[in-house]
Amino acid sequence: MKKLTLIIAVVTAIFFATNAFAQKKVQKFEKLDISMYPMAQKGYKQVIIQLPIEKNEDNLKIELNIGIEKMVDCNSHGLIGKATEETVEGWGYNYYTVESSGETTSTRMGCPNPPTKKFVSMAPILTRYNSKLPIVLYVPQNIDVKYRIWRADTIMQKAK
Repeated sequence: MKKLTLIIAVVTAIFFATNAFAQKKVQKFEKLDISMYPMAQKGYKQVIIQLPIEKNEDNLKIELNIGIEKMVDCNSHGLIGKATEETVEGWGYNYYTVESSGETTSTRMGCPNPPTKKFVSMAPILTRYNSKLPIVLYVPQNIDVKYRIWRADTIMQKAK
């Protein structure tokens, strides 16, 4: 009887744990209008990042990484290019236009290991988190955009 009770308890615990694990965090998105943004020019693509609604969005930042997947050695590599922040006329909304041929720079150390595939990017862009507006970028067709969310620490430290 004790074994049966123990088995039922274990199976129940596993069921609830599996259910909790299987349920993904539901992210809420606001439907955004992007009709006021210009169309992408020939040779470019429009990249749109829509952020989920978060509490205390003033405590968040977005880091944009613009780059290309490339086989590289052990040297430090960077994508050559320029990102310009522009404004949608009459709306005041910002967007980024990226100019890059896809060429990269690197240091020139001797590398004993074979090259590996890595994401080589320009200097990252740090911008505010705002789920009410999309982050819009116009990048060359061969360039990719990655991003990550930065969160402020909840505890403020006192400077000495």
